[in-house]
Amino acid sequence: MHEQPADDPYRTTGPDLRPTPVHRHHETSHLSQIDRTGPPPGTAVVEGLGVVSTTTLRRWLTHAKVYVRPVIDLDPTTAGAVDRHDPPPWMREHVTIRDPRCVFPGCTVPSHRCDLDHITPYRPLDHGGESGQTHPSNLAPLCRHHHRLKTTGSEGSPAWSYTRAPDGTYTWTNPHGWTTLVRAG
Repeated sequence: MHEQPADDPYRTTGPDLRPTPVHRHHETSHLSQIDRTGPPPGTAVVEGLGVVSTTTLRRWLTHAKVYVRPVIDLDPTTAGAVDRHDPPPWMREHVTIRDPRCVFPGCTVPSHRCDLDHITPYRPLDHGGESGQTHPSNLAPLCRHHHRLKTTGSEGSPAWSYTRAPDGTYTWTNPHGWTTLVRAG
């Protein structure tokens, strides 16, 4: 058996390995084809590594423990809301898959390392807040630095603000009133 070097990032065996999430993405139009013809030819997205071929993924999976989790529906009209500040794990995963990195202009921090920010600020229910404020369409990943910048501003300047359009784009407004469009993904 071939022993892989300890510094090999593609190593599939060893006591210090952590599970790596692998997301297989299918467009809605492909779902009906899966039953008839098998999965469409393509790729998988490996968090932290990027796109890999299904052949490579198949080879990796022969040497790994596999955990199958339910499909996450990224359709914003079917995702539920919760009456608390912190989103449940399924909602966090929904948002981090939808937006793979911090949505602040020019930031590249992976979303799984980000805070989830309420685009319209959260107000506790016992302080007059409305029910259902925490839902995927009101959450976006911001790295800690940009989350603080958005929330508190910098050096006495007013904070940045942003909105999310139904098509998934974000419009940011800086303290001087200038806007920037960010396409997530």
